[in-house]
Order: sequence, then structure tokens, then C-alpha cells
Amino acid sequence: MNIEDKNLLMSEIANKLRPGGLLGIYDVMRCGENAIEDLDFPVPWATSNANSFVAKPEHYRRALDFAGMKVIAERNRFDFAVEFFSKIKARKETPIVGLHLIMDDFPQKMGNMIKNLKMGRIAPVEMIAKKR
Repeated sequence: MNIEDKNLLMSEIANKLRPGGLLGIYDVMRCGENAIEDLDFPVPWATSNANSFVAKPEHYRRALDFAGMKVIAERNRFDFAVEFFSKIKARKETPIVGLHLIMDDFPQKMGNMIKNLKMGRIAPVEMIAKKR
């Protein structure tokens, strides 16, 4: 979500892997029925659309294929993320340690991320790719 050139990223990673080597990806991606809608900003990884490079899973798959890797497992973690953030919101006390200590505008950024998630614009996705 922070790197625009996914082809270059995956190619550089593939160059470091042996044939048969595995790559695990866990990233926020454009998923859901409203994936084409504009995101609400700021979010934890970007202050505006100009520095956000959230892509659809198929974009990652094409970049991995271009780099000589094949996706062997993929899982959309939308349900997990909604449950996770719901549990956090239900807690009344602020955690002692966390991103809120180092991230400017943390409540707004997290709020927008959760809104984008619940609106069906984004979801965390896990992918495992294998180098051919």
C-alpha cells in the first residue's frame, strides 16, 4: 500500500529467493463491492491519495507472475479485521503502548481506515507466492 511500483518490488524480492522459495504478503488491498470508490483520508499509511498505492489483489498476482512467482494461497481477512477493530473499539481504556504514541492524528487515521474497511473499499489480504 506504500509502494507504487509493485512489478519492481516483486522482481527485487524474487531476485533474492531461490527457486521454490516462498514469499508471504499481508497487505491492505482494494477489495469488496466498493473497491473502486475513493478512500477517505488520512489513513495510517497515507495522508492523501497522492501517496497511497493500495491495489487490488489481481494487481499483486500480475506483479508476482511478472517476477516469476505464482500465488499458491490467498485469503481475504475482511471478517477478521472487522472483528478485530470492533473488539478494540469496545475497550474503554487506552493501551499503554501502541501506534497512538507515534502516529500523528491517530484517531482520525484509524477511524478512516475502519470506515473504508466497513464500506467495502479495502481489506487486509494474505498471499503466499512461490518462485518458479
